[in-house]
Amino acid sequence: MTATAATVVLASAGTGKTYQLALAFARLLVLGVPPESILASTFTRKAAGEILDRVLGRLARAATCEKACAELSRELGAGHDQAFYAGLLARLARRVDRFQVTTLDAWFVRLARAFQPELGLPADWQIADELTDARLKAEALGRFLAESDPGEFVELLRDLQKVDASRSVLKAALEAIGLAADAFAESDQAAWSWIEPSTPPSEGELEQALVAIEACECPRTQKGAPRRNWQKALSELTAGLAAEDWAGLCSLTLVERVLAGEGKYDSVAIPGDLAAAIAVVLARIAHELARDLDRQNRATFSMTEGFEARYAEVRRAARLLRFDHLPPLLSAAGSAAGLGARIDHLLLDEFQDTSPAQWRVLAPLALELATDASGRRSVFCVGDPKQSIYGWRKAEPRLLESLAQALKAGTRELDRSWRSSPVVIATVNQVFTRLTESTVFDRDAWVQEVAARFQQRFPRHEAVHTQLPGGVVLRTAAEGSKPTERWERCLDLAAQRAAELHAAAPLARIAILVRRNKGIPRLLYALKRRGVLASGEGGNPLTDAECVQVVLSLLQLSDHPGDSAALFHVASSPLGAELGLELDEPESARARARGCAASCSSAGTRRSSPSCSLP
Repeated sequence: MTATAATVVLASAGTGKTYQLALAFARLLVLGVPPESILASTFTRKAAGEILDRVLGRLARAATCEKACAELSRELGAGHDQAFYAGLLARLARRVDRFQVTTLDAWFVRLARAFQPELGLPADWQIADELTDARLKAEALGRFLAESDPGEFVELLRDLQKVDASRSVLKAALEAIGLAADAFAESDQAAWSWIEPSTPPSEGELEQALVAIEACECPRTQKGAPRRNWQKALSELTAGLAAEDWAGLCSLTLVERVLAGEGKYDSVAIPGDLAAAIAVVLARIAHELARDLDRQNRATFSMTEGFEARYAEVRRAARLLRFDHLPPLLSAAGSAAGLGARIDHLLLDEFQDTSPAQWRVLAPLALELATDASGRRSVFCVGDPKQSIYGWRKAEPRLLESLAQALKAGTRELDRSWRSSPVVIATVNQVFTRLTESTVFDRDAWVQEVAARFQQRFPRHEAVHTQLPGGVVLRTAAEGSKPTERWERCLDLAAQRAAELHAAAPLARIAILVRRNKGIPRLLYALKRRGVLASGEGGNPLTDAECVQVVLSLLQLSDHPGDSAALFHVASSPLGAELGLELDEPESARARARGCAASCSSAGTRRSSPSCSLP
């Protein structure tokens, strides 16, 4: 039995990709590979724990159950008995601290600590939390702006404020830098200054065009009245030229028709003189917009460059980094390949959520293992481009599509679902094999292209368990006048459906999946209004919990006895009733609340504090 040098498994949801990775891990352990020479990575600590549990769990069952022993041996292509697995499990249990089943972020932290001198990092650096990092960014931007010529960025900041005047200049600048940071890290200055504005028409040519536009006779209706659309279009065109509102002129339908080469506007042929005049205007618009974009690009680069330098300074002084700072440092130093001498087998889970920056760290090690001629090293990767959910962390699912070629790996595709019933799988097949028939994608050509590509690559699935019960109902929320309205209606519709199911089957477990964490509090509220108590998972702040909010109000009242809002919140809660707080006697109520808060504090936040126990 030998390990394949490089294997890529493309597996849809429920088809067993984590099972395959755990099996590959178990195969290596059965072959006698030391656990410290195997690196298995995934994207959450929970997933990492599940992988380790599966590996050790299968070995434990094989050691204690004859049937499980035969099944594992068959899958591994080995002929081992229960005694073998019991001995292996005992040896591994004594070395469980040497298992490297971890998240990529955690492994990068370990690498960075191992190569601190080479990376120029202080010995006591730490990972900054979100709030601390936001403070460091604000401090870095403040330093940069204080040391810079404000005139260089006035126009850029003014443009940013036009987008949303409610934002402060500091917030607008930080958002602009945040959007530019990834492109800045992946490029050089030349990439920000390649635009060369075209030669604009002369002032005389533009003046002649304006005269031609003003002289254009407005088309009339059959009754002899000026056509309103034409009258309005010519008026807006003249006003836009007078105000030099180049961006506004671009949005005029009459200008768009000339640009597209269409000969009619409002069912009337566009006169040749007018079309020629608008063509001159378009040449000026192209020049002005290209010049503005070039100026914005150069200013954004300059501001981002200055900010990043100050940001590095304040981080270095505070000895703090973020997780996304580690991959560029490590890839530049080649640290992963250096540590590769200790790793002989690389197991990558959920590869579709790997970012280019992360892959630059992993790639040298992966290529070294995949091309090792000894046959004693390997790479095993599982993923599914359809399940990429870490776009907000710059995940690039196309890396998975090209991985097999890059590693010269064998590829396996899994499309048999072990999790879902036949009716669910049939619905999935019906939807995703007919995407191009949907009118939803008719609005944009590029969206149609993406849908067609997805449909072409989507394999028809089948259910392994053909007798599993199930049901599918597809509902579409009504359109809203604003993008947020449809999303809110979807949440309300989901809450209503969950309430109906709960009423019909009170003991059934109901899960609601949403695209964004920010929708969870609204969904919980909608369920609560319908009498359904639910818990939210997915990164909601601790302060979303009502009991936590009450305790915070209690602590606020302890520090600020005159805070009537905090008093009302505590007194009207179950905790206030247990404490005997009454709103009609504020002084004594505040005194009892202060004593309760002090007891909580001295008890070290112990929930069992006799003077302040939550009901």
